Amino acid sequence: MQQSVWRLQKYPTGIPTDKDIVLHQEPIPDLKEHEIKIKTLYISMDPANRLWIRREGSYIPPFPLGSIMPAITIGEVVESRHPRYQVGQKVQGIFGWQEYIIQHAGPLNEQLPLDNGGIVMIPEPEQGCDLIDNFGLFGVHGMTAYFGITDVGKAQAGDTVLVSAAAGAIGSLVVQIAKNMGCRVIGIAGGPKKCSRVVKEFGADACIDYKHEDIHFRLQELAPQGVNVYFDNVGGEILEAAIDNMARYGRIAFCGAISQYNGTTPASPKNYMQILYRELEVNGFLAFRYAEKMPEAVKVMKQWQSEGRLHMNIECHEGIENLLNVFTKLFISENQGKLVVKI
Repeated sequence: MQQSVWRLQKYPTGIPTDKDIVLHQEPIPDLKEHEIKIKTLYISMDPANRLWIRREGSYIPPFPLGSIMPAITIGEVVESRHPRYQVGQKVQGIFGWQEYIIQHAGPLNEQLPLDNGGIVMIPEPEQGCDLIDNFGLFGVHGMTAYFGITDVGKAQAGDTVLVSAAAGAIGSLVVQIAKNMGCRVIGIAGGPKKCSRVVKEFGADACIDYKHEDIHFRLQELAPQGVNVYFDNVGGEILEAAIDNMARYGRIAFCGAISQYNGTTPASPKNYMQILYRELEVNGFLAFRYAEKMPEAVKVMKQWQSEGRLHMNIECHEGIENLLNVFTKLFISENQGKLVVKI
């Protein structure tokens, strides 16, 4: 039996193309003792996937050439030779762009965590929830947004919070969480349609269109006393504008820098001395740091969801052959929320 598999042919320069990530037809291996076969149901499209295939690496070593293109996926166990996994069980892991996964399921008495190659069991969705929520609200995106604004950014009621990529998967959640905490929220997004959604749909008090407006001027106008918390998803010039408009003792939660993921020479903020002058706190973070605290975050976010105070837009495409085209949407600002591909 054959399956479709995308493999990393060479490390991309710029936005990945079909010369970098190549679609193959390959046989599905037979199952061995303590392995399980997983049928892929959904594949998550995330900016972090681009970091994982940089030649120089990132917060993890680069995936070797020839590897299956990595991504977080949700699947269903269709065959098992491991006592802890039964046919029909829904699971999640960093499995990649492929139709079927054959993987050793780890120790008999222990489930390894997601960031350690684990196959994480997913319970049946509660009423009002969906399986894909494990990518979004109750997955890495939701946890990144929640802990980034509450723990890293230390947002408090009355704070002025600035969020870049505010119409995106993580940014839109940060906007809503900050508003639920009683903060005044300013978003940054590209284009009038996205800015309108940030305000009308996600509840921000204002949104700056970085494609058509002067960010420095608008921030001075919208936050004359300065920004208390900046949640950074993009880096680059927008980060510089935020630094110049931070209040004294402000906090910057550094989540990502998508503006630089396809470049070869990442730019540092030219105004970094303002971090000293304003006595700013800048923290980079990864959601996996909060693995033990995630259940409490999920409880809070489920409550907000049930009250209609938190939601996440899912843009779902279909077909394994379309993975690369969908992935590139992340880097040209074409997506309207969390990108997922149904296999």
